[in-house]
Amino acid sequence: MTGINVDYINPFLMAATGIIKDICQIEMKIGKPYVKETAFADDSVIIMIGITGEMRGQVMIVLSYTKALEIASKMMMGMPVEKLDEMSISAISELGNMIMGNAATIFSTKGILIDITPPTVCRGNLTIAQSFAQNGMKTLLIDADLRKSVMKSRGKKGKVKYGLTHYLSGKNQLKDVICISDVPNFCMIFAGPVPPNPSELVGNERFTKMIEEARATFDMIIIDTPPIGSVIDAAVISKVCDGGILVIGAGDISYKFARKSKEQLEMTGCKLLGCVLNKVDMAGNSYYGKYYGKYYGKYYGHGDNN
Repeated sequence: MTGINVDYINPFLMAATGIIKDICQIEMKIGKPYVKETAFADDSVIIMIGITGEMRGQVMIVLSYTKALEIASKMMMGMPVEKLDEMSISAISELGNMIMGNAATIFSTKGILIDITPPTVCRGNLTIAQSFAQNGMKTLLIDADLRKSVMKSRGKKGKVKYGLTHYLSGKNQLKDVICISDVPNFCMIFAGPVPPNPSELVGNERFTKMIEEARATFDMIIIDTPPIGSVIDAAVISKVCDGGILVIGAGDISYKFARKSKEQLEMTGCKLLGCVLNKVDMAGNSYYGKYYGKYYGKYYGHGDNN
């Protein structure tokens, strides 16, 4: 996907609303887009399905635990479902297969041929990086937002003593700042204390050296940066990345701003791998229009600054 275009988004929405209505007898409305952090709620049930062919990426269908139980029950001919066991998870997986199969059919009518991978169902607090880890890839998530980190210290074992700023300033070695999480194959580097010179730190040689050293150990390295349209940090970091993914908050930025951010990323020479649309309120009353909507307000984070 080379741009933000509803022609690439609407087939998934059409397939999801249609299948859930036909199979589960649940009416869904496409709501106004809004921004969601990369981490999902603790009770979330996530169906992850990869896309190959003329489009490449990963689709995540996120349900609350309660809604997942309801849908699993309807998929199993009304059988009571009180918890997600092997049978109900299989039913949820099949729902993902049906939605993505329908989406693939819609894309084919537009001349776009895609294939889908078998679904993976995950539970609980999940990030994009953790999704790779749970698929067996040794993954490192680096919090490179040195200005306003919103990552919580979840999933770690023990107290975090050092962060990225300690390494980049030369105070500690890489092994000192890597935190082992409770998720198998998943490690993190937290941002650390706010430095007076964030752009200078992420642009120095130690950042490049860190990535090169980490590549020898990890299959996947995910770097979380500040918004590319806000400060220069993301553009600097992108120069050492194989590709970039725009995380777009539905409800926080305009289509125009999103397009500008995409162009800025491409100007750095970083390959755009795709985008993630977060915080889509499927229960809202507003229609997902021709574009992503008008201006939706501020985009640079919510909540506390821990």
